[in-house]
Amino acid sequence: MSDSLPDHAARSTVETDLDSTLIVEAGAGTGKTESLVSRAIALLASGRAKIDTLAIITFTNAAAAELRARVRSKVEESLDPEVSTELAKRLGVSNSELTKNLEAGLEGIDGATIVTIHSFAQSILNAFPLQAGLPPGFQIADEIEASIRFGERWSTFLDDLFESDDTIPILRAALLLGLTTPNLRTLAESLHDNWDRLSEVKIPLELPTVDSTKLVGALNQLIEAADRCNCPEDRLYKRILKVIPFRDALDGAEGDDLIDLLAFEQSQETLSPRKVGQPGAWGGSEGKQEVLALFENANNLLSEILDPLRMAVLTTLVALVGKFTLDGAMQRRIEGRLEFHDLLVHACDLLRREHDVRAQLRNQYTHILVDEFQDTDPLQAEICALLATPAETITEGTSWHELPADDGRVFFVGDPKQSIYRFRRADIATYIKAKTSFGGGPKSVNLTMNFRSHSSIIEWVNTVFAKIMVAGEGQPSYVALDSSRTGKHPDGGARVYLTGGPSDVFADELRELDAASAVAAIRKICDEAWTVDTRDSSVPDGVGRGRPLTYKDIAILVRARSSIDSIEAALDAAEIPYRIEARSLILGSQEVRDLLSVLAAIADPSDDIAVVAALKSAAFGCSDRDLVDYFIASGRKSTAWQPSTKQFDGLPNNNPVVEALRSLNDFRETLWWRGPTGLIEHIVSTTRLLHKSTWSRNYRESWRRVRYVTDQCRAFVAAGGGGINEFLDWIRRQAEEQGASGEPLLTDPDEDAVRITTIHASKGLQYPIVIVAGIGGSRGRRSSPPVLWDASGSGEYSLGRGELNLRTPGYGTSKPRWSTSRWSGFSMLH
Repeated sequence: MSDSLPDHAARSTVETDLDSTLIVEAGAGTGKTESLVSRAIALLASGRAKIDTLAIITFTNAAAAELRARVRSKVEESLDPEVSTELAKRLGVSNSELTKNLEAGLEGIDGATIVTIHSFAQSILNAFPLQAGLPPGFQIADEIEASIRFGERWSTFLDDLFESDDTIPILRAALLLGLTTPNLRTLAESLHDNWDRLSEVKIPLELPTVDSTKLVGALNQLIEAADRCNCPEDRLYKRILKVIPFRDALDGAEGDDLIDLLAFEQSQETLSPRKVGQPGAWGGSEGKQEVLALFENANNLLSEILDPLRMAVLTTLVALVGKFTLDGAMQRRIEGRLEFHDLLVHACDLLRREHDVRAQLRNQYTHILVDEFQDTDPLQAEICALLATPAETITEGTSWHELPADDGRVFFVGDPKQSIYRFRRADIATYIKAKTSFGGGPKSVNLTMNFRSHSSIIEWVNTVFAKIMVAGEGQPSYVALDSSRTGKHPDGGARVYLTGGPSDVFADELRELDAASAVAAIRKICDEAWTVDTRDSSVPDGVGRGRPLTYKDIAILVRARSSIDSIEAALDAAEIPYRIEARSLILGSQEVRDLLSVLAAIADPSDDIAVVAALKSAAFGCSDRDLVDYFIASGRKSTAWQPSTKQFDGLPNNNPVVEALRSLNDFRETLWWRGPTGLIEHIVSTTRLLHKSTWSRNYRESWRRVRYVTDQCRAFVAAGGGGINEFLDWIRRQAEEQGASGEPLLTDPDEDAVRITTIHASKGLQYPIVIVAGIGGSRGRRSSPPVLWDASGSGEYSLGRGELNLRTPGYGTSKPRWSTSRWSGFSMLH
């Protein structure tokens, strides 16, 4: 460790202050994981921990495997006589004792607890299944199986809901208020991921009594005001005429009929305030304003009736879906078929309840080291706090951040500037709260020396992010980085380039401009023969050595799938090879969309849109002219697009549309014995999808995407999935997750191609050159989450959109907490 590093004191603290609880804020490229490895080696070498009493927790299985390899390598390196002598001096132990401790650690490294937090929780539950209320030998459902099981339970739940006499009035009112079953499923998925925050509640099944007397009176006043208009073509006058049927229908309506009428979306539209009409038609502006005031009064009275109705509907639906969620969690517990989140909930609950279990595990794990702590949710933090606190000092109801944890038993390393997994319950507030928890607050140290990027890049990053990452409620302040790469770069210096700029063009055109800028940048890089700095990054001011840059050294990062088509088209036109590495991007690619269109047409031949999409796909290649000629020849019949339709007069046997429809029909007839996976393979073979892509320079990428769908279908079926309809529903949901699912796909190290991935999927990876695309345009409409959780774990709910949105009263006040996702956006860019 060089004494010249500006953060030398912090790095020394990590290695030598072993009796203190530390939280290390390590910026990008500063050696975050290396600091955790150094801490682990110091604990082993000093004898404070043994390899089997050390728990090292990280975020992914890949990271855990890498950590194990790095710990092993570091132990072997530390056993070198020269290295061990210096390390023994720093730790204040004898060389012989250090060697003995490290050799014991090396011997047991294969069995060491270096795992993800979910694997750690699983090991706790495996050791104490009965105490946790689980059957011995319980199993873990993977993401595919969990998704299938949820879909099956949800379908059954909806069927029961719509068949129950008790819930029919509520559901009818909900649908009339503008809610849909997809709205309910979105709520169910959110509650499913947070079921530990729910509690059993009584389900109210009664709607409030409705009295429309005042509203009818207001409508009569409004209708009478129509006599003041001197122009029957006036738009305000015509709006009043639309009120008359509504008033007439209300007159005499009662009970469920009255509720249905008031809740009907069109009724709300009839009275919604709109500033239309000409003043001259109403005897001047004052006359018009009087009529508009009557509209507003009637609308307010309607709202007074509907607000309690909306709240009753929302409360009941939340309770019903909440019960569905808790019943599912209980079912998984009884059956012993848990999901990943269940592991954390049950492990945490076990540690809270069982004193003896907590004491035994505390003795087993004397030190817990946590990597990527900025992505830790409160359950994970609580597990660490419970194991670090003397069992006898924990009282029921004490929050994790109030537990008197022993010093030195926990070590955290993370970077709040890289917190981008809020959708997985990672909350930067947990990171901030941990700084004042664990026995009064860990020591905080900052690693600031970046070994990855050139000083010119670090200077730009510091300048930009110091202005936008400003400390506030629930947000930490930006900590500037230093750079070890201050020597001359082989190309004269690495830089940050900004392209594009403000534009008032439409979104599609803006995406094309972004793609053109990215391709132009790649062309510039290749034409100027840039090189990659290959020097030892740990040596400040070292002499640069460069190797020729290749396409695979370049990565294009995107925020969402919407940019992909434009980027692919631009790269194809420029004959630049590329490869998509994020699962969500592959599922949204044209090849996958084409294949899914064919499957959809086979699954439901009555869906004309799906059939036409299949005909136009690469599988059949029918042109718009082919489709028009065929439709005219069919006599424009409504059944023209059904695959079973026979050939029409005037069309030859080899007409592309006729042949394609015949093929779709043949595919459907073989589905029953081929199954979903066999059908996909048969489609790919029969339509020669792989062969058709060989004309493209990037044909290997097209092949990989098609095969990926086949592999996903095979995994779906193996996990107990159903038929082709169920597979289509499942894979479409995977695609809708916009990069929130899974890690990047494995790359082909021999393929020289530009990498395209999402910002989420690129986390933890390194590329010599990064192009961030699509950050200059509008983010578009962002839908609010169905549930906002406050600091106490209580939920505020929102269903639907726009004016028809149903919300609990506290949702609006909780909104600022959701707006902290702005920090997450900055973190992704950082």
